Amino acid sequence: MSGPVTRPLKAKESDNSVSVYPCTTLNFDSSDFNITATAQEATITTSGSAGTIGGSITEGQVAFGEATANSIEGSANFTYDGSKVTIIRSDTSVCLTLESTDDGASGAPDLQLYRNSPSPESGNDIGIIIFQGQDDAGNSTTYADIRAEIDSPSNNDESGRLEFRVRSVQDGSTGMNSWIRLLGNEGAGQDIMRFNEGGNDIDFIYEDSSAGTLIRFDAEQANVGIGAQPPSTTERLHILGTGTDNTVVIQADADSGSAAPDLVFYRTREGEPGEDDDFIAQIDFVGVNDNPSPQDVTYGKWEARIADASDGSEDGSLYYYVMKAGALTRMFVMSPSGLTVNPDGNDWNFAHEFSGGAIGIMSDAGLSRVGVGAAPVTGGAQFQVDEDAAFLRPVLTKTATYTPMPAEEAYGHIFNMNNTTGGAIVLGLPPAVEGMHLSVILGGTDEVTLTPSGSEVLNAETGGNTLTLSTVLAKWDIICYRDAYWSVTRSVFAS
Repeated sequence: MSGPVTRPLKAKESDNSVSVYPCTTLNFDSSDFNITATAQEATITTSGSAGTIGGSITEGQVAFGEATANSIEGSANFTYDGSKVTIIRSDTSVCLTLESTDDGASGAPDLQLYRNSPSPESGNDIGIIIFQGQDDAGNSTTYADIRAEIDSPSNNDESGRLEFRVRSVQDGSTGMNSWIRLLGNEGAGQDIMRFNEGGNDIDFIYEDSSAGTLIRFDAEQANVGIGAQPPSTTERLHILGTGTDNTVVIQADADSGSAAPDLVFYRTREGEPGEDDDFIAQIDFVGVNDNPSPQDVTYGKWEARIADASDGSEDGSLYYYVMKAGALTRMFVMSPSGLTVNPDGNDWNFAHEFSGGAIGIMSDAGLSRVGVGAAPVTGGAQFQVDEDAAFLRPVLTKTATYTPMPAEEAYGHIFNMNNTTGGAIVLGLPPAVEGMHLSVILGGTDEVTLTPSGSEVLNAETGGNTLTLSTVLAKWDIICYRDAYWSVTRSVFAS
């Protein structure tokens, strides 16, 4: 064999991972690649900087890096059919930006999660946004997610669900718990925004502009606080005010003829009928005492009860209590039988004052006395009048029979006889009790026959049991100076 020997061409990657040997021709686009030679070895690079592919991006291409270079051409905008797409950055800059330059009013840019199921059913998840991080042992952990579901796939009656879940520790174990769930239950009849659907110990707090608690729902205690966390001793609602303004205002914007606003206390017995003396509701007025460690004290209370639960004849009662000497004591009771002041017989006085603070009427429980115009004094009558007192006097018509006379009318009554002609008035006296005093004034031809009760003595001097009063223009005083004994005296007026 004569002439020079032609060496076969060998093509390889710089790391020797790929080799082609022998080959005769390699073609490269000169606009995108550069070829350099050293001795018998050729090196091929891109026309841009190392590690890039040069060229400008056009329609149908996806750019990596600068928009005018580093491009890869494809047959569609961007299509991927595989397990997943991962974008990794080594810093905290934005990994993905969706940008729209449209100047119209329509929403853009849009991110769409489309579950293209051939057989959608209620409860199907249709997309989840998962927030993952590592724990301190390097384990990949889902700390929160947002998931969407189909509530109803029925045509023209579609409804959906959206749920926000956060990982938290409950009863010593960690798990994903539903915090907020939005249910468009159109098919079931009611849209719902549900918080803490799993019934976990998750509190809800809404803060005011000073970062103070405005509303707090305490899940474990099953109660609500306004202004502070509710104490465990409150069953449902606790309101804390910090100033002297109105803590609670109930207002109704209603017509003047409407009964509003209304505050209703409604006691039920879980479907059972009510019973006599059932408690309905109470309002406690609580303050603190002067103990170095102040203690709560109920200084007053209103209480409502069922007095009679009988259908068609129901009665109710209201009780008013006041703290006295360290004990809550009833001050008065409103019941079907009337208003009773001091129903428990305590040493409480009752007073009605006139304008300026002067006493109109005072009932002194300790003295068992009543005063008009001033407080009653010890040793006086049971009923005392500080100034003049005037009373209407009964007028009896002749021939009338007024017997027996009620005992309560035999204390200080004066009977004026109607001056007509005819027979006598019969006045039957009640059983004589020491202190009874009544007067009879006669005029003209009046005549009154007194008849005592039973065998009582009518007059100490005569020992009689009947007496006819007939003197013209005279006043007769009938006084019981001791039990069962009446004394009758007469005063004659000038004619």
